[in-house]
Amino acid sequence: MRKGLTIVEIIVILCIVGLLIFIFYPVVFPRRVSRSASQAFACLSNQKHLATIIYMYAQDNNETMPIVDKNIFITIGGSPDAPGLTCPKAKKLPHGGYIVNGALSGIDINKVDDPSSVWLTADGKKDSIPVGRTEADMDPRHHGVIIFSRFDGSVDMKKLDE
Repeated sequence: MRKGLTIVEIIVILCIVGLLIFIFYPVVFPRRVSRSASQAFACLSNQKHLATIIYMYAQDNNETMPIVDKNIFITIGGSPDAPGLTCPKAKKLPHGGYIVNGALSGIDINKVDDPSSVWLTADGKKDSIPVGRTEADMDPRHHGVIIFSRFDGSVDMKKLDE
């Protein structure tokens, strides 16, 4: 009669225990992904799409920016209530909670000197939607952070007081 376990049996037991840990670890220790962080990243993605749509509109219209008014989202070919144009934290706001820089209304895209310093879209306050002119029109709805796109197509997040 033999006593103890062979090396093969020990390896099989360790593999089974490792597999069980691998399977049950997410159940026992769930990964807590912040809902607000995922909403902020969805908003970031939405604004990147909005900036791309606006820039494509300008390229198709003699490199002229669309007229920024209450119908801006319809002008660029979207519905203001489309899911892709809606901030997850501002579902009940008109125009999805986004504003477009009114200072860029109808200008030639080649006349913007520093596209990386000019904002194009941002999270907007309810009373300024969909036209914004200054940072006062921006809403820091993502835990004190505003999300905005720049004229060059990049997107960013920053504290409003920075």
